Amino acid sequence: MLSEVFISGQILNNMKSQVDSFLYDYYVSNYTFFPVDRERVYKFFLSSLNYDSAFYCIKDEKILGILGYEYNLKSFINIDFITYIKEFGFKEYSKNFFNLRKNFKKSSKNILNVQLLTSKEEYDYLGLEIKMLKKLFEFTQKKAIKNIQVCVEEKNSKFLNMYKEMEFKFFKSKKNIHIMKKDISNFRV
Repeated sequence: MLSEVFISGQILNNMKSQVDSFLYDYYVSNYTFFPVDRERVYKFFLSSLNYDSAFYCIKDEKILGILGYEYNLKSFINIDFITYIKEFGFKEYSKNFFNLRKNFKKSSKNILNVQLLTSKEEYDYLGLEIKMLKKLFEFTQKKAIKNIQVCVEEKNSKFLNMYKEMEFKFFKSKKNIHIMKKDISNFRV
């Protein structure tokens, strides 16, 4: 039986390279629009990360999943990375994303935005994303955060269905990208 450990924020320095590798594999396998010069984008991406604004699911010193978030002006993925990506020719995706992202309520003391939620494919059957979200709900209770927002593409039925099951509601939609929101002020740990 797999017994996961969830760490919020400060991971050990020796695990940062593992997080970096995990994220590289994630982006290369999930985003076919990655440019020919992947290494240059990847290096810039890593320089934009704030490792403290995330939850990590760890088993036997291996990263199994990551939930990165934006809260109180601190972000897992800094916006400079997105701007940089636009320079590499992802105009259409970036335009749709940014037009919808304008509708995201800015993160504040009452709102937390999930920027990334993923786990290794071989552990899909364990429901790690749901477990990480539940850890996030516990975290938000301690911080008195009232709402969580996520951005999900229509074609990502796995996450769309998961968010619906966890009672996230549609907030805004544009060109197959949805912002979903959950009021967690009454959530009980």
